[in-house]
Amino acid sequence: MRWPQHVAAGSVSDQVSGFEDWMPTLLELIGANNRVPHDIDGISLAPTLLGTHQQPRPFLYREFSSYGGQQSIRAGDWKAIRQNMTRGNLEIELYNLLSDAGEQRNVAKQHPEVVERLAQLMKQEHTPSQLFPLTPIDAPVKRGK
Repeated sequence: MRWPQHVAAGSVSDQVSGFEDWMPTLLELIGANNRVPHDIDGISLAPTLLGTHQQPRPFLYREFSSYGGQQSIRAGDWKAIRQNMTRGNLEIELYNLLSDAGEQRNVAKQHPEVVERLAQLMKQEHTPSQLFPLTPIDAPVKRGK
């Protein structure tokens, strides 16, 4: 981002963010905080951009009905992911991104309490879709005629 006299040139941040954060960020930067919809998942990254303290994002959730069906959540240094869900796979892989940024060592068996916590967040954040069902966790949905 380039914004002379506001954002220091060459700044780097490890703040975890997603596309959904840009609307609240830009609205805050133009002084329109009151225009941010209350029912969105995005958070403003203005504190990070302006070099002030920002609370870490509690988690970042993603799902895709394509690519074999995937569901993932990142919380702190942990990333939990389900893959190949359309083939009935519900196994959750767990990676510690601090020590394994390349996601080479699945540590789910060593940290069942983290897997359970992140599985609950996945369940909480998922909304069944008629257009893009995430099998096998979505009940079969009948499409309109």
